[in-house]
Amino acid sequence: MKKAIAITLALVMVALFAGCGLKSQLAGTTWEQVQKNGLSKVVITLSFEKGNEFNFDVKAYYDGELVSDDSFTNTGKWTVDGDILTLKYDGGLEDEVFRVEIDGDTLKLFDPDDDSYYYPFTR
Repeated sequence: MKKAIAITLALVMVALFAGCGLKSQLAGTTWEQVQKNGLSKVVITLSFEKGNEFNFDVKAYYDGELVSDDSFTNTGKWTVDGDILTLKYDGGLEDEVFRVEIDGDTLKLFDPDDDSYYYPFTR
């Protein structure tokens, strides 16, 4: 009986730590994706603040110059449930939900409509 209780407690602890793992890996980090096409470049920055706030920043450049009409910033709250990340934007924008994997310095946000495709970000 003691062995069964010990195994049950161990499984509960593993589940608790696994659930907290992704949140602790994201909190306080900043990730970036750079998309280049000829003279155009887009830099997307996603920062996960402690307190579950995030900043999503898009800067568009053409021939090295910032294109302010195509650049923007959004903020909001982020939550994690297992390997599912939910971004709730301020200002009434639609929430986004991604399956997430972190592999070293790469953050993979999997497309919710096609789990075989992901958006790669690096530290």
